[in-house]
Amino acid sequence: MIQTRIPQRYAVVCGLLRFPLEAALTLRKLFRLRAEGLIDGIVLSTWTPEVDREVAFITWARSQGVTVIHTLEHPDRGPTMLYTQARAVWLGLEAVPEGADVLKLRTDKTLDRIDGFVPLLAEGTSGASFLPGPHSAYSRKIAVLWAHVGRPFYFGDQAYFSTKKDATAALNFDARFHLTMMGLNPETKWWIRPICERFAFWREFFQNIDQFYSPNFIRLALSTPSVPRPPDIFYDFVAATLRGMADGFLFTVHNPAPVGLQDTGFRYSALFDMSNHPNSLAYEGLAAGRKTIALREGDSLPALVEGRVEPCPLSEGVRAALARQEKGPPQHFDSESFREWIEACGGSAQAAQVAPRPYVALPPLGASVEVDGTFLIEQLSRAAGGASEAESRDLLERLERQLGYGLPVARALFRSALEAERAGAPAEMVNAAICIAAQQKINEATLEFAMRALEGAPGVDAALADKLLDATCSRGVVDAFLLRALLLGWRPLSGTPAAVPAEAAMAEARAHSSLDAAFLDAASGAGGPRFDAESMAEFARSQGAAPYLIENLQRRMARLIAAGIVQPIAHAPDAALYSIAPTS
Repeated sequence: MIQTRIPQRYAVVCGLLRFPLEAALTLRKLFRLRAEGLIDGIVLSTWTPEVDREVAFITWARSQGVTVIHTLEHPDRGPTMLYTQARAVWLGLEAVPEGADVLKLRTDKTLDRIDGFVPLLAEGTSGASFLPGPHSAYSRKIAVLWAHVGRPFYFGDQAYFSTKKDATAALNFDARFHLTMMGLNPETKWWIRPICERFAFWREFFQNIDQFYSPNFIRLALSTPSVPRPPDIFYDFVAATLRGMADGFLFTVHNPAPVGLQDTGFRYSALFDMSNHPNSLAYEGLAAGRKTIALREGDSLPALVEGRVEPCPLSEGVRAALARQEKGPPQHFDSESFREWIEACGGSAQAAQVAPRPYVALPPLGASVEVDGTFLIEQLSRAAGGASEAESRDLLERLERQLGYGLPVARALFRSALEAERAGAPAEMVNAAICIAAQQKINEATLEFAMRALEGAPGVDAALADKLLDATCSRGVVDAFLLRALLLGWRPLSGTPAAVPAEAAMAEARAHSSLDAAFLDAASGAGGPRFDAESMAEFARSQGAAPYLIENLQRRMARLIAAGIVQPIAHAPDAALYSIAPTS
């Protein structure tokens, strides 16, 4: 039996150091994989101002055997900062030996995804799992996080595992991909340069079809009875999308189907349904502000490629197209037939190059291994507003118990801070940690930070709470609207009027069906619900609220009353009337 040699495996971690604690935890995870023989080297690629600001972090990383690459940022960042991100990866790859495998990660938002790559690290890209098919433009398959199938090659680029050769080939500094191809999101641009160079079908498809709007056009066409049967090129497009995914990529996504959906089938038309058919293989999500369909599990892809799906209006045409494409996609994309069926956008071909710039490579300082976690404790103290060593060590232990698949570091920090508070940790430390989590876009941390601003908690900046609430409202988080209305109207942020008046914020809360706002409105007159827990629960159930929403309502109202923000009028006949605390 011939044993296949596994190439050297390097981790290349790229990005800013805006959350050093998360970056440090990510590196520590890689140190453990290195100790287990799954990683041979680690490279950190960042920007010179980050190195100048985070001297302690860089010194610690180098002392643990990390090669640090840094340079000044190029003034041409490219569309959606694509050039900046690609350049960081390119510089990191320059420090990796030829012929090596590469696990590319970010300094943030990828720690909880590393475990999904561990079995693939053990196999290496020389293993059978990485053998590419005829629709692939890469030398071996590339393992990525997730796949949206509403748009071709819309795959997660935050973390992936491939050969160095393929990771380099994917880097896209070619301006034609935003000058001649409309609506491409950065994740798609990251992968399609080699694909478009090898297959004229895909190059012509992206040059003729606006990717930002095409999923909606397709949904509209499929749902309109008067539209004739889609042309063969439409079915070729769907088949080439599925085969391109299966032949060129592996997916580490793991979002198990909810109870009751495990045995449900999949329909090809669900790829474009406006209201997604519940099934075990895919789910409806948001991408670039628009609905799209994502795979629940990478292992479900073979069922789609092999045609093992439920009958639907598209099944016959897609199966026939899959059979036509055993050796690759069609030679060309029939844009005229497609244009007759769906409106599309095109562009003029232009090209430009980004010249490489000098960069700096800092070699490892030595091979010493830190065993007491001193550096991580210092980073946690920083994140927790200068907590003592003992407090930071306690918080780190709690944080490590929280970490796991699918749980971002910032959310784990938030939960650990609340746990530490229940154990008697100082309020300033807890509030500082909650603030850090809120700044990393953890919605529940933002809501808690805002509530503490209303309560006048120590070390909580009400103006910052409003800024964070505003961003959370923009993401459609319903509970944020009422808190923002209260924060704007009844705990003034400064001497100047708020950009959004409290009345407008309250109107937004009502418009977004806020249960809290509905309760306060109902309690504003005689005969409305009272403020005891039982009355709140009865009202919430009448609104069809889920049990956890009822608990949230009871908890928030109790805190607002305790803080004096909401004041039930005790002398009212049924104690339902309330008032808002006057502006101080």
